[in-house]
Amino acid sequence: MVVESFINYLQAEKRPDEMIFFGFIITTIAILLAMWVFPSYASFAMVTFTVMAVLPLMIYIMRFEKEKQEKARTLRLFIHKRAVLFFVFLFLGISLAFTTWFLILPMDAANNLFFLQINTITEINSPTGAAVLTQGMFSTILANNARILAFSILFSFVFGAGAIFILVWNASVLGAAMASAVKIAVAANGSGAASYFGAFSFSLVRFLVHGIPEVTAYFIGGLAGGILSFTILDYKFGGKALLKKLYISLKDSSALIAAAVLLLVVAALIEVFIVPALLIH
Repeated sequence: MVVESFINYLQAEKRPDEMIFFGFIITTIAILLAMWVFPSYASFAMVTFTVMAVLPLMIYIMRFEKEKQEKARTLRLFIHKRAVLFFVFLFLGISLAFTTWFLILPMDAANNLFFLQINTITEINSPTGAAVLTQGMFSTILANNARILAFSILFSFVFGAGAIFILVWNASVLGAAMASAVKIAVAANGSGAASYFGAFSFSLVRFLVHGIPEVTAYFIGGLAGGILSFTILDYKFGGKALLKKLYISLKDSSALIAAAVLLLVVAALIEVFIVPALLIH
């Protein structure tokens, strides 16, 4: 496939930061295709096209990480660190593309392109959603994030690399939220370069300080589910071989899921107690 030919995962693993550019490019192509082919449904089509572009690479990564896990003789939790960095930089590139296009498109076009994402943001920022943050309801935020983690694990287990859909969707919502925050700040403070820089910095602090550990947790959970899925697929006719490999995968996937839950706890603490303090100052 074109995407698989465009990037070599073994090379990209050594330079995961380059995935920012890859994520930005494939998302930009997906956005342009969605606006051209499905203008009335571009809000969802751009997410679908991005997922379609990334999916072959994600399947390859899941298989590669499963094989790496089976050969490991040390603590297996840490052998996936490059893959996690790979995912995080890919997510940042995708989010940056969504943010950029929301900012540069005319208002009507941007609102149409991000229609579903804007509705999601409106629901989050409803009086009920606002009260969650104002009252510091740590448990509510953590429970919501844990639900998304569970979906990431389930989707990857059922579909192999299914978590990528949830993560691209979250990237589109994050991009719309960041761009909206920038536009609101610029409208209030002027449209100069300093105003844009300040608004963008504010948006980064508001969303990414807790967003990065959240997304990392979802990627780790998706990786755990994907490894289990491919273990079962590869050894479904193996009898004892399946049980042996499945035991190893279950043990290591449990460690990955525990690490993901810990990251979600840290992210919720940051969102409730640290981010508001940073924004005030």
